[in-house]
Amino acid sequence: MSDRTAAERLGVRLTKGALVAVLAAGMTATAAVARTVDGGLVGASAPGASAASGARSADGWAARDQAEASSKTALARTAVIAAADDALAAADAAQTSGEATKVDDARLAKLDKARAKLKRLVTQMRTEQSVERRSSGAASRSSDRASGSASDDPAGTPADEPSSTGSDAATTPTPSSTASDAPASEASSAPSDTPTSVPDDSQGDGVAAPDLPDGLTSGALDPASAQPAPAVTAPTTADGPLTSAAESADVPSLGASSSADDEVTTVDHADDVEVPAVTGAEDDDTLALRDAVSEVVELSEVVEDTAEAKEAAAKKVAAKEAAQEKAAAQRAAWKASLLGYANGRIPASALCAPSFDTSALLRCDAAQDLEKLDAAYHAAFGTHLTISDSYRSYAGQVACRATKGSLCATPGTSNHGTGVAVDLGAGIQTFGTRQYAWMKAHAAQYGWHHPSWAETTKLEPWHWEYVG
Repeated sequence: MSDRTAAERLGVRLTKGALVAVLAAGMTATAAVARTVDGGLVGASAPGASAASGARSADGWAARDQAEASSKTALARTAVIAAADDALAAADAAQTSGEATKVDDARLAKLDKARAKLKRLVTQMRTEQSVERRSSGAASRSSDRASGSASDDPAGTPADEPSSTGSDAATTPTPSSTASDAPASEASSAPSDTPTSVPDDSQGDGVAAPDLPDGLTSGALDPASAQPAPAVTAPTTADGPLTSAAESADVPSLGASSSADDEVTTVDHADDVEVPAVTGAEDDDTLALRDAVSEVVELSEVVEDTAEAKEAAAKKVAAKEAAQEKAAAQRAAWKASLLGYANGRIPASALCAPSFDTSALLRCDAAQDLEKLDAAYHAAFGTHLTISDSYRSYAGQVACRATKGSLCATPGTSNHGTGVAVDLGAGIQTFGTRQYAWMKAHAAQYGWHHPSWAETTKLEPWHWEYVG
């Protein structure tokens, strides 16, 4: 065999050995990367991998249950806060109504104290909700950034950590440097399984790149060589990450006032407040708020009821006074209505008749009070008053004078001619009777009296006059 043929065979062997070494190095690096993902468990068949995966799954379900319970608790709290807003509005209305109707100060003070307590609780809980929303938003953004970084690094290995250890790294075996060693055997020209050098992890790639034949590059075989893109970090302040415009729209500022007075509501009465039913576990703050709402609603109802009763009584008194004023005005009008008529010249249309004797005519206010006097008399004796004479026209006065002489006044001067006098019978016309005595004791209560002249100068126990 010529020296040229031996040299050619040696070159082929060296080339094959280099290729095998390159492929071995690539496979070793890939395995090392797989072992580092998720703490060295992904891609490895190490004992306990299934148990760890099951534990992570159980933790995930527990976290989801806890999140669902927290969500229900938050919804319950929000519903009770809404009821508290209505209760505060009703309390404000009750307080205003109570002050207007002069409800006693003790009730108003009790309601005011309970209302102030409820308002403090609502403000406190709204502030806590605001803080929780900001914290939740910051945590969500941090999680999104972490997820984004993981998706940018498929191998799951941070760029600043080594992807493998020195024991897993593969190096390119060095062939014999002299041609004289080649003829010993073909096996001696194969690459060694023992690495001839330890890689330098300080370079950041963790795998020493082999010397490759012309035309081959290490990037084609090194999956860990690709660097992840830098994560985009949201701008921060001293208080934490800034919120986006969309997020801050529904997150109230901690510096802003958040009390029930800022809420617009149409609830005006305590019985309009609807407190949501308890549907699950609630935290202590929500339960305390429920108690405060119930107390405010109860005290508001007490003040409302008291105010309504006082208002109704005031309206009744006002209505009575208005009726009395109206009656007084009417009586004044009746009294004045006959002033334009001469004695005995009053038309029947200007006069009134009592219901118990429609034949008798009197001035309307006199007839009205005689009706009341008759009701009392009837209650005492079981019979109505008996009227023998009432309004006497001028012609009637002339006739009376002609028949009874001095017992009748001069025509045109009689009180009967003005519609304010009556002559009564059925026992009243006689001094000393029970009926006469009763009239003397009670007639004045209804505006009627027996004139003194009828008891001294001219004895007329039957004659009674209306003085209003």
